[in-house]
Amino acid sequence: MIPAVINNEVENIICLGGKLNKLPYSESDIEFLESIVNLSLISIQNSMLFKEFLEKQVMENELKIAREIQVALLPGSIPDIKGYDFAGMNMPAKRVGGDYFDIIKLTDCKTAVVIADVSGKGTPASLLMATIQAAVHSYLKMYDDESFDLASVTEKINELVYENTMPEKFITFFWGILDCKENKMKYINAGHNPPLLFRKDGVYKLDKGGFMIGILDKGIDYEVGEVSLDSGDTMVFYTDGVTEAQDINEEEFGEDRLEKLCSGNVQLDSKELMKLIADSVIEFSTGTSQYDDITLIVGKKG
Repeated sequence: MIPAVINNEVENIICLGGKLNKLPYSESDIEFLESIVNLSLISIQNSMLFKEFLEKQVMENELKIAREIQVALLPGSIPDIKGYDFAGMNMPAKRVGGDYFDIIKLTDCKTAVVIADVSGKGTPASLLMATIQAAVHSYLKMYDDESFDLASVTEKINELVYENTMPEKFITFFWGILDCKENKMKYINAGHNPPLLFRKDGVYKLDKGGFMIGILDKGIDYEVGEVSLDSGDTMVFYTDGVTEAQDINEEEFGEDRLEKLCSGNVQLDSKELMKLIADSVIEFSTGTSQYDDITLIVGKKG
């Protein structure tokens, strides 16, 4: 028997029959056979590793393409909104993620603000993220000041997602229509982290709405909320990758810390405040890997 040794571990044992000339195996015969066996096994192992490397390269290229497609689904630039300053960002935990945000100009004075978080992470979440993005854009292309009903369209998006996803998948979803002429925003919060509205007299949560998207087929009545916006008001929209980020002691960043951070820095413009929040979350979770996608929108009334 000849042991096949790779990295100082016995991988296999080769059993040999007798020689045709009936003579016993010499020490040199054994050494030669051991060399041949181990070289053969190393060659096979190297071939398998090279195959795995090629498969990994293909997967990496596919993920790179998927990320490029996903980035294309997010807004490339933030539209100008008269009297308002908006900024947005997305930082996935993996190469692709399940967070989605959008700021879509509908008319000269109406703008849609959207943020959503698909359950799970990675490629499955990114595919569902593409579904919600397509649904939002499809319905908003038909936007009409007189006939567009935020609640009924939200119900239709819920039905669409429910019919095209597995039962365990769902989406927390928030969207609103900002009227820069009336300085009001009508919105629906479908199970999402309530965006924060910082005003001179305190902090308010935009929590009117209903159940998250994709859990139930029909029968969900979404309540439409409305807020008036005054000069200096600041809105912070975020996904749970912000508040659920953990430090090395597994303590969460949390809503209280986010509120305190924003309350003390509302004088910053939208990009500065957004960057401060993102940097604070990253600093807080130093020494840990990013667990969830981080997405932020900050909007300020001039």
